[in-house]
Amino acid sequence: MVPIRDAYDGTVLVRDLEWLVALADHRHVTDTAAVLRVSQPTLSRALARVEGELGVRLFERVPEGLVISPDGDLVIAGARDVLGRYQQLLLELGSRHDPDTGVVRLAFLDSMATSLVPRILRDFHGEAPGVRVMLTQEPAHHIQRDLDHGVVELAITSVQPEGHYGWLPLQDERLVLIVPPSHRLRNRRRVHLRELVEDQLVTTPVGFGYREHVNRLFAEAGVAVPISFESADLATIEGLVAAGLGIAITPEQFAGLSGTIGINISSPHARRTIGLTWRTDRTLNPAALRLHHFVTTRYYPTRRPSAVAPKGGVPRCCSPTRLRLRGARMTSSVTRATRAVRVILSVSGCASFRFMAATQVLGRVFTAWMTNSVPSSRSGTTISRSRPRLSKPGCS
Repeated sequence: MVPIRDAYDGTVLVRDLEWLVALADHRHVTDTAAVLRVSQPTLSRALARVEGELGVRLFERVPEGLVISPDGDLVIAGARDVLGRYQQLLLELGSRHDPDTGVVRLAFLDSMATSLVPRILRDFHGEAPGVRVMLTQEPAHHIQRDLDHGVVELAITSVQPEGHYGWLPLQDERLVLIVPPSHRLRNRRRVHLRELVEDQLVTTPVGFGYREHVNRLFAEAGVAVPISFESADLATIEGLVAAGLGIAITPEQFAGLSGTIGINISSPHARRTIGLTWRTDRTLNPAALRLHHFVTTRYYPTRRPSAVAPKGGVPRCCSPTRLRLRGARMTSSVTRATRAVRVILSVSGCASFRFMAATQVLGRVFTAWMTNSVPSSRSGTTISRSRPRLSKPGCS
């Protein structure tokens, strides 16, 4: 006789546990099979599979049906517990992946803790109050690690990762030099980093993306400034500078928090871009996708408004450059029309003709403005491409 344990593959399914609990409730194989709408042999094989896997008898077969054995009481209690936790797991998973009540994990830089992130979360909570956002506050290199490992779905950082990452610029920050109130450069409006060769720098630790950015600025200026203190928090760095423990380069919003003085830096690279990033080779869960869509449609980058436009981009007619050109052309046309009207009204002759001519000139200006036509510049009195002749009315 082949042992039951060897007759089956030893795999106990969640369905088997559900059937086991049903057997315990009904105490009869035939009745239980009818309730579960399965055949009696199928149910008997499932019971044998569980007993074979556990190596114990769970029920004693008697003429009236089934009697739960002492081992069966223990196993059935455990099965009820497992099934209860499994149902809870299904509910939590369903909630997590619900765009209205799900969970999204967001990592962000320490320097964003009091500015951009609270603003985004406040606005997003107003639109999706049931979505729970789990926050992680950490440096840029830890953010990329967590994105790689799937610990977070979205991140707000200053470093655009290479590889399978999306990038949505959110804001552009100017970097300034901050000095204590007693510093020799405190009255300067702009400074070149070469002038700081005698100072000591307070900055972030090695490995931080911000530290690498500051190092590039000094390398570009051809100077190496000794480090006095290191801190992972930019607000702490500002406080150390205010205490006279060195100078620092920070985003402009940190200047003056503790009495420091901010000075512009003579370098076009003294800026950093803050953006939203995510893995493009993985599917965002519905809650994360909702937050991503919200940020994409609500927050626009400072320097590149077309980067987050809907599919198709910003319509050409509405681009900032075209609007500026159109405004300049309209201003020029109105100026020329005004001069033409003055000339018409100043010449001698029939007053009715002068009035009609002036009216036609102004009418063309209005038509060009309403239809966004491009004015002509071939003559000072021509407003549109077509130049109908002014007809001289009869004068009495």
